[in-house]
Amino acid sequence: MNKVSKVKKAMQAYELGKFATSSQKVKQSLSRWWPARAALLGCEPYPLNVEKLKIAGALLKQGRYRSAGGYLSAMRREHVVSGAAWTEAMELERKDGLRSCLRGMGPSAQCSAFSLKEVAECKVLEGTGCAPFMIKEAVLLACWWALREIEAGTIRIKQVDWQAAAEGECGLTCSLTLPVSKADPMALGKVRTHGCSCPSPACPVKAARALWAHAQAAAVMAEDPGSAPLLPTSSGAFPA
Repeated sequence: MNKVSKVKKAMQAYELGKFATSSQKVKQSLSRWWPARAALLGCEPYPLNVEKLKIAGALLKQGRYRSAGGYLSAMRREHVVSGAAWTEAMELERKDGLRSCLRGMGPSAQCSAFSLKEVAECKVLEGTGCAPFMIKEAVLLACWWALREIEAGTIRIKQVDWQAAAEGECGLTCSLTLPVSKADPMALGKVRTHGCSCPSPACPVKAARALWAHAQAAAVMAEDPGSAPLLPTSSGAFPA
């Protein structure tokens, strides 16, 4: 490999390392928001000015966007990347606008509790579209291992490990290797393990075994089966 190729490879790794793989879709969604609104308003999205920031802030406030700060930060980044200067007046408007967007919003709403036993006993057999095919078992796995949506949507077969156990009808414990933060996209930092709880229908090991067996069968023709999704859709893809 010549020096030029080495530099190009190093640059590629450098650029890829700027953002976690798990955050790419979120970043793209945040970046697309303002250009789409600007097009409807008949104006160029960039470069920004104080008036455009006020319009964006008003739209975010009207829509009660709890993540308004993320959208405004994405707009600032796109503006700077385009080569335009970010002025003190624009930064002041961004800060004031964010404060206005969040005023009176209150704390995030909490979801209601639900019974894992009822989930395990429900009649739903399979997911459709972009949902995991074994939807019931996927919910049980996500609950037992406290998976966030992004973790459940990207977890792979190779992140599952089995150990023999003297107790429990399953005769196994199941471990998942999971990320400890957004800075750990390769899931190298945390192992969570659960044992069998049979005869409970919500046994974590039983659900994990069913998911693992289905994922293995779905990935039998894959070039790298270990990197295939643990919770594939009906088409074998990662859930979205």
